[in-house]
Formats: sequence, C-alpha cells, structure tokens
Amino acid sequence: MTRRAAFREQAWPDDQVFAELALDWSHSASTQILDWLWRAFEALRAGPVARVDFTKPLDQLERDFTDLHFKEIQRLWAGETGGATTFYPDHEIPEFESRQPAPAQPPAYDLGFVLYANPRIIWPIEAKVVRKPSALTAYLADVRDKFVAGIAAPFVGQAAMIGYLLAGEAAELFAGLET
Repeated sequence: MTRRAAFREQAWPDDQVFAELALDWSHSASTQILDWLWRAFEALRAGPVARVDFTKPLDQLERDFTDLHFKEIQRLWAGETGGATTFYPDHEIPEFESRQPAPAQPPAYDLGFVLYANPRIIWPIEAKVVRKPSALTAYLADVRDKFVAGIAAPFVGQAAMIGYLLAGEAAELFAGLET
C-alpha cells in the first residue's frame, strides 16, 4: 500500500530552506534542551523518585516516569521563557516521517522539543527504564533501531536517549554502554 502525504508534509514541505532551518535550529538549541532535560530529572529525582520503593513491581513505570519528567521540563521551560521561545517541549509526539501507510499509527517520541515555525522539526528524546546496569538490552535496541539506523531525528541530526536507572551505579551503566 502506498503512503499518502501527511498534512504536515504538505504544509511544511522539504526543501533546502527546510533542511538548513532544521540543522541550524537543532545545533543552536541543543545545549538549552539538554540543560532543561537534566535539571528536570534532578527535580524529579529529589521529589517523587525519592519516595518510591523500586524493589516492588510497578505498572507503567516508564510511561509514568516520562510523563512526570515532561511536566518538570515544561515547568522549567515555562518559568524561564514565559513561553516566548522558538520551540516548546512536548511528549508522546507522533513521528510522521517513518510512519507506515494508514491505518497504522505513526511511532511517537517519548519527549521532544518542537520548532514552532515548523512542527515537523523535532529534537527527539527517547526514554527507557533500566532496572540495573547489566540490563541494557531494551535501551541498546532503541539506540540501534532508532538512532543508529537514522529513523529518530530525521531532520535535526541530534537527539537524546534517557535511561532511568533504578538500581546500581551510573558508572557501571556507562561502562556497559561503552562496551
């Protein structure tokens, strides 16, 4: 079945200006995006994360984490910009570029920052719960299948991958990622 054009693809078509805008914006915005991402996580970690017993089974943990992380990002973004920026945070953002033909739903980014001038241009963030440093299979699958494969961040060439580590040391996790 042939995939028809999406609304956004007609409203904001690909051209040289589109490509340059996506790269220029993503490079200029990445430091601010990562700053909000980290500070929002630190607020989440100091607040609700500190009150949860992760040794007990929890339903929808990744979705819950990501939703609360988004709300912290949104709080920082709104407080520091008053909404007067060229881009905004969002979550569960449909990614239309790699979609299958209808009736399939497009994949979605867990979090991201969207350019107001062109909502096809998204700085994506994927998130995974990592139960312990040695349990990297799902995390690495997302890295390989979305980022290394070039599916995520089709226009901006930059993205982030979050690992919500529940137990163990971050240094051990990074050693596993490096391998």
